[in-house]
Amino acid sequence: MTRGGRAGVVLRQLVVLLVGGVVALVADRAGATTWLLSVTGLRPFGRPVTLVPPPSAGVPLAQWRGAHTGASLLLVVGQSQAANFAEREPVEADSLWVLLEDRVVRATAPLPGAEGTGGSLWPRVLRGAGDSVVVAVVAIGATTMADWAPGGPGWTLVSRRLDAASAAGLRVRRVVLMVGEADAARGTSESAWRAAFGRFRGGLRARAVEAPIVVVRESRCFGVAPSAVIRRAQAAVVDGRSVVVGPDLDALDHRMRWDGCHLSRAGLHWMASALGPHRGR
Repeated sequence: MTRGGRAGVVLRQLVVLLVGGVVALVADRAGATTWLLSVTGLRPFGRPVTLVPPPSAGVPLAQWRGAHTGASLLLVVGQSQAANFAEREPVEADSLWVLLEDRVVRATAPLPGAEGTGGSLWPRVLRGAGDSVVVAVVAIGATTMADWAPGGPGWTLVSRRLDAASAAGLRVRRVVLMVGEADAARGTSESAWRAAFGRFRGGLRARAVEAPIVVVRESRCFGVAPSAVIRRAQAAVVDGRSVVVGPDLDALDHRMRWDGCHLSRAGLHWMASALGPHRGR
């Protein structure tokens, strides 16, 4: 990736529609380059994947475990709406603790460990949480529910982050799942989505994660109508206890989406308020 600022040209987010999903390619603002880390082993997603690397500083997992015994973890799993593709603030001032595979870091958007170089929902959701809540954002654009279930390429990333949580002494208090648009685009059936979710839930429970799973209702992107099939699947897995209904992202119109799909600043404000009760503490 080259420095967009050296030529004095400000490059803005370019959204490329591909068969089977959406890939967002974000170039850096002039004078504010964000370097991306190429991740190997993720070709099963069907394309090269890059994740934002962490800052150089951070707290080793064992050190965090000894110093922050009361903190809990918010685990976020999903596609681009959960990652770093939202509209950016002029100044990304909000920072929060982020769990990676080897340490806990203090970071602002774009959050390390997830795809994209835009804004992020999670600093707003966890505003004011201080040291009491840490977030792990495992999110890659254009991924499906099957990608995140055991046996899918995303589950490896989830499992590694759960290993880190255990080493840091962090208990998962909430899991927020944001998956639906790519399945809608690919024509995933209701039964297939539900089966993949069942494997995902089973994988978490097998890892002793008993936290409620918050299913965000989302299936539309770039002017495409919401998918009744995916919305039925998302509703069907909710039992009100171990799996709870989350905000209805499909209800947000173009005024809440800066590029026709991803959250604008107004959309971020709305979603942060709606997700506030699910932030994990």
